[in-house]
Amino acid sequence: MPENRIPMCSAALCRIIPLLCLTSGVLAPQTSGRAPLPSPDPVIRVSVNLVQVDTVVTDAKGNHVADLQPDDFGIFEDGKPQKITNFSWIEVKPPASPGAPPSHPPGNLRKDEVHRSIVLMDDDLGTPYEDLPGVMASARKFVAEQMAPGDLVSVTASRGGMGFYQQFTHDKRQLYAAIDHIGQRPGFGQWVIETPRGVKLGPDEPPFGYRDANNPPNPIGYLTWAIQGLQDVPGRKAVVLLTHGFYAPPGIVNLANRAGVVIYVIDPHGTDFVNPLIPSNAPYRLLAAQTGGLWIKSLAGAELNADLGRVLEDMSGYYLIGYQPDRSDFELSNGQPVHHDILVKVRRPGLTVRARNGFMGVPNPSVKPPPKTREDYLQQALFSPFSASGIRLRLDPVYGASGPDPKTKRRLPVMRAMLSIEGGDLQFSDVDSGRRKLVLDVLVAVFNQDGTSAASQDQQFVISATQDQAAQLAGTGLHWTKDVKLPKPGPYLVRAAVRDAVSGAVGSAFSFLEAPDFNKPEIALSSIVLSGPSDTSGSGASSAPENAGQMGWAEFAAGTTVQFGCEVFGIKPVRPPAEPRVEMQVRLFREGATVFDSRPAAVSPALLSKNLLTGNLKIEGDMEPGDYAMQLIAYDRLASPKKQMASQWIDLTIVKPVLAPH
Repeated sequence: MPENRIPMCSAALCRIIPLLCLTSGVLAPQTSGRAPLPSPDPVIRVSVNLVQVDTVVTDAKGNHVADLQPDDFGIFEDGKPQKITNFSWIEVKPPASPGAPPSHPPGNLRKDEVHRSIVLMDDDLGTPYEDLPGVMASARKFVAEQMAPGDLVSVTASRGGMGFYQQFTHDKRQLYAAIDHIGQRPGFGQWVIETPRGVKLGPDEPPFGYRDANNPPNPIGYLTWAIQGLQDVPGRKAVVLLTHGFYAPPGIVNLANRAGVVIYVIDPHGTDFVNPLIPSNAPYRLLAAQTGGLWIKSLAGAELNADLGRVLEDMSGYYLIGYQPDRSDFELSNGQPVHHDILVKVRRPGLTVRARNGFMGVPNPSVKPPPKTREDYLQQALFSPFSASGIRLRLDPVYGASGPDPKTKRRLPVMRAMLSIEGGDLQFSDVDSGRRKLVLDVLVAVFNQDGTSAASQDQQFVISATQDQAAQLAGTGLHWTKDVKLPKPGPYLVRAAVRDAVSGAVGSAFSFLEAPDFNKPEIALSSIVLSGPSDTSGSGASSAPENAGQMGWAEFAAGTTVQFGCEVFGIKPVRPPAEPRVEMQVRLFREGATVFDSRPAAVSPALLSKNLLTGNLKIEGDMEPGDYAMQLIAYDRLASPKKQMASQWIDLTIVKPVLAPH
């Protein structure tokens, strides 16, 4: 692959994002060759016959000890020793490349791919305004550099609603937006001057209470939500609570222990201070001790980021120790839940063991009834934190700018939700006259920042086909699109679910996008189009204008050339005969490692006059097949430094060339 050249296309793509009327049921070639990898969830929750406890063992330096055997442990329930019947060491691998591109939207995680599930929760009651920038910067660094490929993360705070931001995701773009959103909510970090009567505070101790009485923080409610949200999520589960003083009633500890959730409490103020409003027998740091986590005294900035890394390191390896009790754990005593104390001991000297201190012997009240109707199946798949893989599909929400309004001259973002469904996962039924029938339910929803619906479409497709047409559809798949005129720039969440009515198989996918304001005087890019030369076989999508909108669906064979393009807006205007000076640069990544990086190349004024950036990217024949991420960066050299750069990402897959028959 050439290292420092981006040759321009001889002809611009017809339009980068053709904004059509709502369309559906589009057929187009699509083959992925990817097979689902089913794997059972390795963590079994508390049941009648088995109790399992996540246990962390460290040496005197705080390092994990991973070579222990069942005989090295003793486990006690209500003071009585128990026979260990299940024992395993579980290790979560760190990121393969800590320097992975921070903005690349990764694929949706399947349930079997989730290794750690984490809620990063900021307690407004414990984070004064002056510390907010350092805390938020550390949180962003935590997401950018320390999230592993199998991590599912949610970000929330104890004041006000977070909308779709607080939903679990593996998409770092959504997490960045959530972290930024925390500090922008009304009333966040505003403190009253007075303190509780009779309480004397030291010079480093903050006052208590908020100015905004109509929007009080609800830390207990949000922590309860976080634990309940983790209850049915796979992997090692934790809440990382940033707070300076937090009273948690015993019910919170019991709820966390029942759900198998570890709570890590980090005080970002760096002072060993106990809130005088909290009873002395229940300091907030006991949340960590009683659920098997850590209490860490930290400071905003580098120290806080290191301590967040320490949390991930602590979650990276643990023992799963199980025993079988000799009675039902779900019995009630006088109508009340039964609490059972758990104590785990390690017999090797010099080691420290941490585990939850008990569990409540009651059935799980949050278990939802199984779905019954098509709407139930679609809704369950739509809002699951991980993608259903019964039907493989890919969701690509792409956006561009509408034409300028005749009166205001302003442009609005317009989104096209593009759904690609794997044909080999669909099941036809036989009907009369030798024909075959496919019944497919499709639900696509777009959500605003506050979690309300911006647009949705629930549609059932009934396709009648001959035997040959059904076989062809199994190889090509289905493409479905929905165009939405967004009300304003900003973040949106797009979710899709499909169900085969014959087989009952379900698939889901979701994606986050943040549409820029195309009216601002700074450079902004639409989504990217990828296409292949029309005379190249096996390269994926055609470069014909009618296929120019098939963004993100193409696979490209090694040895071919990929055409790319996008719309560009907000370039600093100049007076003739002067011309704008815009350059673009292309980077290609695989698993976080850079495999191609071009030098910036000038964009012709003719293309800029059409608000277009286009180019070619040659894929060398020896490129290894697999999934890649392409980054397109544009520089407006005449703009101020803060308004000079914009970038976009898109996924592409490189496949082996199709060999012509001899």
